[in-house]
Amino acid sequence: MLPEQKRAWFVVGLFLVAVAAIAALVPFAGVHAWGAIGLFGFAGLTPLLFRAKLRPGEVASDERDEVILRAATLGGFGMSHTWFVLASMAVWFACMLRKQKMVSIEVLPFIVIVGTVVFFVIRAVAILLLYRREGADAED
Repeated sequence: MLPEQKRAWFVVGLFLVAVAAIAALVPFAGVHAWGAIGLFGFAGLTPLLFRAKLRPGEVASDERDEVILRAATLGGFGMSHTWFVLASMAVWFACMLRKQKMVSIEVLPFIVIVGTVVFFVIRAVAILLLYRREGADAED
């Protein structure tokens, strides 16, 4: 398995752990259970945990890897951008219906955090799917 695939599986696993932690904490903490999304921050360790172990003369990635990573990154960006637009418009619409002039201070960080998580999870899933489609699972 390639290091990029290992990173992607780690990100997906962390996402599932964070979602399970949120679900477990909701009965006790209510809305504040969303703080468990901080577990997803460990995804930042992936470059340190899953480095390519290269032998002399080997390359870390080739053109196919670059194409896959670029497509996965664009997919993640597209979905997170869609989230930002839909969430922002939903907040605007909800405030309009309630005739509110201000947005709660707790809403905006939620939109940003979820948008970031959407980017990384969609990118990881796209990496796994694109490598599977390309038949590159047997590497390493």
